[in-house]
Amino acid sequence: MSLDNNNLIFIDKDLNYTTLSAESAHSLNRNHLKGWYCSAGLRSLYIDFDGNVFRGVCGEGGWMGNVNNPNGIVHMKQLSDHEWIECTKQVCSCGADMAIPKVKNKGDISKFFTEHTRGKLFLRTRLKDVDPIVIYTREHEMFKTITWDIGRKCNFDCWYCSSNSHNTFESVKNLDMFKVALSSLSKGFVNERTKFIFTGGEPTIYKDYLPFVKLLKEADHIIHTTTNGSNLVSYYSELAKYSDIVFSIHLNYVKQFGIEKFLNNIQAAIDTTSLGYKEDSESQHNWVIVRIMLDPGNLDIAREVYAQCAAQFEESSNFVLSVDLVHQTENSHLLHADYTDAELEWINSINAQ
Repeated sequence: MSLDNNNLIFIDKDLNYTTLSAESAHSLNRNHLKGWYCSAGLRSLYIDFDGNVFRGVCGEGGWMGNVNNPNGIVHMKQLSDHEWIECTKQVCSCGADMAIPKVKNKGDISKFFTEHTRGKLFLRTRLKDVDPIVIYTREHEMFKTITWDIGRKCNFDCWYCSSNSHNTFESVKNLDMFKVALSSLSKGFVNERTKFIFTGGEPTIYKDYLPFVKLLKEADHIIHTTTNGSNLVSYYSELAKYSDIVFSIHLNYVKQFGIEKFLNNIQAAIDTTSLGYKEDSESQHNWVIVRIMLDPGNLDIAREVYAQCAAQFEESSNFVLSVDLVHQTENSHLLHADYTDAELEWINSINAQ
């Protein structure tokens, strides 16, 4: 088991650095980056529930087009011109957006992120903390990234999810619709290996989601699925052959269904990745990540879930266990104000491990 999900690299002017997970940056308020310059859109895109394309989940830089347009993305030239944008948001609230390379000063773009310098950052000493001028992830050098909210339909109704991000009645997209979207993306952006980060709504309730994932895997893309863990053991066993799986654990549903349902589904995915090592198959490269969503008032059940996951999966490879906080429904960039000191102290102690 790994507790180290620290893929964000914070670099100071002397090239000393520290690393944090998105959850840690979130809980420690290290994602207040207004005024920084961001490369969103150059090697990353966000697709919303209706197929609209933006540089990032934050929406900075405006609308790029819609993947349901078979002619491709309308404003792709803005991205191909390699235009960095200045952040105007109070908080960089999404983990996918946090991972996009950023610089505090515009002049550092050419110093660190030209075609000649990208991938050649020779860092010095790892410190507990730094005053950063650069934030990036090494993954960004290896492949492009698309974060895709494939639909609002969800079988859960978490109180902290906004009405714009989930419902029970939206029509279900089919494989033909997914193929049209992929064709649109291929006209100017998906021209190399790409990591697709799928969320919703709940992706696994779409009957054609798994066939679409298989299609992407056949093209050697990387797939990362966020799920509420509500599907069947057999489903997650199969999905883990093709995709990283992030089990987003919502604590009120643990109270409703019991922790065993979720533990069994996590175990099924882990068993698939473990079998991949024995058989030397592709599934050995997929990760199983459990992200416990700590909402205010649920500290005791969060501690219990964390302890049981740590105990059951501590010997598992390709496994990450983390805890995250939730945002205000009416303002997705701000944390809920109802967290107690005990809740914040616990999550910071977990993420500091």
